[in-house]
Amino acid sequence: MLTNHTDEECVVVLDSILNQRLRGRPELHAALAGHSHRASRLLARADGRSESPLESVVRFRLQSRGIDITSQVLISGLGRVDLLVGRSLIIETDGYEFHADRDTFREDRRRDRIATALGFSVVRLTWEQVFGNWPQVLGDITAIITARRHRRPPRLSIRDEPTQMTPARA
Repeated sequence: MLTNHTDEECVVVLDSILNQRLRGRPELHAALAGHSHRASRLLARADGRSESPLESVVRFRLQSRGIDITSQVLISGLGRVDLLVGRSLIIETDGYEFHADRDTFREDRRRDRIATALGFSVVRLTWEQVFGNWPQVLGDITAIITARRHRRPPRLSIRDEPTQMTPARA
């Protein structure tokens, strides 16, 4: 598996194996133990909370740039988001397969509206943007980070409760 694929591709596969609970981290570690230091390094970068290949790719690419990012964060008043950078930059990865109907489209916009009301910035990425125009996407995300907008604390929720942010369990 490792010799014929890029680091990014391997992490996507490892994320999927962990997320679908086909194998646990200890089993994967044992299976990859004889391969190389690369195998251990890639397994360390895998995140079983990642729910799609697109999400895994975006996380991997941003982490490769030294950007601290958390997968599948549960935000009170909003629900779970794909990725969170810092305290307030939400990145949602939208594959066409799961976001093609009107109801899902409307729900995504409702969630973006709530996230903005709570003080978050939302970047919504498609497969085409990530694979067809990554330099521009990275530039946009980097501009947000450079302006330190990702460090702004979110506001109190609409119900005046403190906003809770916790990584969802795999």
